Amino acid sequence: KKKVSSPPYDQRMIDLHCHSTISDGTDTPTEILRLASEAGLSALALSDHDTLLHLDEARAAADRFGVRLVPACEISCELDGRAPGTMHLLVYFIEDPEGPLGSKLAAVQDSRMNRNNHIVEALHRNGMDKVTVAEILEVAGEGTVGRPHIADVMVRHGYVESGQEAFDKWLAKGKP
Repeated sequence: KKKVSSPPYDQRMIDLHCHSTISDGTDTPTEILRLASEAGLSALALSDHDTLLHLDEARAAADRFGVRLVPACEISCELDGRAPGTMHLLVYFIEDPEGPLGSKLAAVQDSRMNRNNHIVEALHRNGMDKVTVAEILEVAGEGTVGRPHIADVMVRHGYVESGQEAFDKWLAKGKP
């Protein structure tokens, strides 16, 4: 276990909003905690989208690298009947991932998977038949599957040149 000395209170740095590969980030929870330690952060909230699957790995890594973990989650919310995901709510200091929040997040995951299936169907109708749910799940790994993973598959097959182009032309709200 790495011992990290605490800087004076007015010099401590924290990050209260980041994502790992469990949702739409590019680094594993362990790697994020390692990077946080190297950057001199004293605390970090790992707040993956609509899941708590990151917490066990993040807790172990936080202990290993001497960074205080704030267990967190970013929840996609519906506001005034608008589609889910139009607003995000950050929830901090989650102690029990098996409680009522865990049940609600499972329902959000089901809704997200239905949305992803509809997106794949729409892409097929527009000639992008190489994009499959199976490949998207492979790209996403064990965590939350979202539009960034669909964009990655679109880039893999040459339908777009970048993830940004995938969103600009196909995946953003109001696009096909």
